[in-house]
Amino acid sequence: MFELLIFFIIIFLSFNFLNIICLNKNVLVDIQKNSDHKKLTNKLKVPITGGILIVFSIIFILDEITLLNKFIFLLIFFLGLLSDINKLTSPRIRFLIQLIIVIIYIFLNETYISQIRINVFDNYLFQIILFKIIFTSFCLLILINGSNFIDGVNTLNSGYYLILFCNILFFVSNHSIILESQNIKILSVVLLVFLIFNIFSKSFLGDSGSYVLSFFSGVFLIELFNENSFISPYYIAILLWYPAFENFFTLTRRLIFEKSKIKVADNLHLHHLIFLFFKKKNINVKILNTLTGLTINLFNILIFISANKFIYETKKLILILLISIILYLASYFLLKRNLKEIKK
Repeated sequence: MFELLIFFIIIFLSFNFLNIICLNKNVLVDIQKNSDHKKLTNKLKVPITGGILIVFSIIFILDEITLLNKFIFLLIFFLGLLSDINKLTSPRIRFLIQLIIVIIYIFLNETYISQIRINVFDNYLFQIILFKIIFTSFCLLILINGSNFIDGVNTLNSGYYLILFCNILFFVSNHSIILESQNIKILSVVLLVFLIFNIFSKSFLGDSGSYVLSFFSGVFLIELFNENSFISPYYIAILLWYPAFENFFTLTRRLIFEKSKIKVADNLHLHHLIFLFFKKKNINVKILNTLTGLTINLFNILIFISANKFIYETKKLILILLISIILYLASYFLLKRNLKEIKK
């Protein structure tokens, strides 16, 4: 514990120094000049340094990560960084490069989703290596881009993954789970440091941070399940449900109902609607952004706590997942209707 405290202090001071340099040199600073999405919830000049903190930790601090895998994580970080500095603005090209990076990682590490407790998939389709690569790639890409979607208000993205990592440490200590927990402890400290800065709009994750954090978390949880397959795969699904469903729902909603706006930045994510709801309640603008993220993450904490009681029981976990989705949709459409009534 003392070592983690010292580590926290060193990371905190180093990260503060990095942010000061970026602001003074006007490097990696988000001024939202090209993003209506970001202008909705924040108008400050903020350094996009969260990704640097996370990828530095993965490459130089975490144990038992091969040099090749470190290089792959660095690639996905740089892909996001090019987006952050507006050097790669095409979503299609970014998606294609994401796909290539994800497939390379999956193939080289044999990090496949191997079962979903549905016989026709487990007994037939998951016996085909090509299907496993396609399915695993699809799931990781949904997660990566969904995590980028939720990175719209303070504490939401980083807070979600901090809760996820802390939850993993909790259930590992209460079950016979095969896991080297030191890396998760280190990343939890790193995210806690970032979260402190993010709460006060002193640093953002950006695309670079969202990409590398979600990609690392996704492959980590797949490997965790493959080493502990007595856990239900739907427990892992619940740990990642929110960013994944945010992406799936957004794409479905836009393709079906908003085709004409498909190339325009989307300001109708759940966190946007909650932000606008709180804004109409005349809540102090200084806490409005952070309050939105904390509200959604409180909901996710309750979901994780519920799921922790049934990590082996697939049927109960599927029920929890369905209830979570129903509550998400109910909240979304109620808030959207409320927004329309206010505009009238």
